[in-house]
Amino acid sequence: MIPVSAKSVFRQRVVPVLGARLLRLYVFLSRKSNRVEVIKIPVVKEIEASGKGAIILFWHERLMLAPIMAFHTYKHVNMLSSTHRDSDIIVNGIRLPNLSFIRGSAANPKKPEKDKQGAWALYQIIGALRKGDLVSITPDGPRGPARKIQPGVVELAARAGVPIIPFGLSAKSGKHLKSWDKLFLANPFSRKLLISGEPITIPKEANPDELDKFRDEVEAALNEVTLLADKKVGK
Repeated sequence: MIPVSAKSVFRQRVVPVLGARLLRLYVFLSRKSNRVEVIKIPVVKEIEASGKGAIILFWHERLMLAPIMAFHTYKHVNMLSSTHRDSDIIVNGIRLPNLSFIRGSAANPKKPEKDKQGAWALYQIIGALRKGDLVSITPDGPRGPARKIQPGVVELAARAGVPIIPFGLSAKSGKHLKSWDKLFLANPFSRKLLISGEPITIPKEANPDELDKFRDEVEAALNEVTLLADKKVGK
């Protein structure tokens, strides 16, 4: 039997390193398979070609398909990631020239004493958007509930004055894990699809009730485009 302390060291040091290497291999194989279809509506192409920033959203369930976005845009992508050690696997495993990570998340109300670097992350996000970059966010992460948008996303878009673009990410074959988000691991050589929805702009002067309505609108749009991506690949 492995001592408890040894198990702790294994989880904290060995697992993240091994996980990052496996993820790097997974991303490499996915990229080399070259079976990716990208469908973007004209207005999204215009936003990407402009000097303006935008917030791109996809569900946490499709996190492992996120590198597809960085492969298929000329803009720099900043992906928001939590400070939890599990996120180290993502940060260290996905290394692309036009992809950076912003570490931080909202504080857990049940554990207010833990600093999640939320304020610092917000500062970096605003700076990236003003620079004209894309900021990628999983709006139901890092704690869930799955496919429910947290209020901070629409408030952020309103404050920054940038559009929200919902994206559907899917693959024809793969496996869902038994996690809170049912994380989807696509088979590296399966057909993959990225499809954009209509951009949604949140007025800076929107009041709390209006922000709630926009949150419902964004959530519905993200569910719709994700379902459309699944249908198009036959998932």
